[in-house]
Amino acid sequence: CQFLTNVTSTLTKIDDMGTFTKNDDNTLVELVVQTVLNVNTFVSTAGVVFELRVDDNPTTIGHSSVLLREAGSMTPVTLVGIFENLPAGVHTVSLWARGAGGAGTATNASWDSGCFNSAGVNNVLVKEYN
Repeated sequence: CQFLTNVTSTLTKIDDMGTFTKNDDNTLVELVVQTVLNVNTFVSTAGVVFELRVDDNPTTIGHSSVLLREAGSMTPVTLVGIFENLPAGVHTVSLWARGAGGAGTATNASWDSGCFNSAGVNNVLVKEYN
C-alpha cells in the first residue's frame, strides 16, 4: 500500500497511480478509478478528502474527490474525473489527500496499490470523447 504518513490541511500527493495515453488534443478524458482507501487515525479532523488528479492537476469539470469519515476501515470507493485541455500523449494519474474542510490532521492515509486487492477492486477505466 502507498501511505501519506501525515495528512495536513494542504492537499498532498500520496502516490502516482499509473499512466494513460491520450490520442487527440481536442478530446475530453473521463477517468473512473475503483480502489480501496484507508486512514489509520483522525487526529484533529472529522475526515480526510482524497482527490484524483492528472499530471498533478485537479479535474477541470466538477470535482473528483471522496470524503472518508471512518478511520481504520478499508473503504472501497469509485472516483470519477473529467479532464479537458489535456494534450495528446502520456499522462500520469495521482491521488492526493488533505484534512476535511481544509483543516485538521490525520495519520497514514493510503490507497490499495495491490497489497489488499483480493476483492479485485483496483480498476482504472479511461474514456476519451470527441
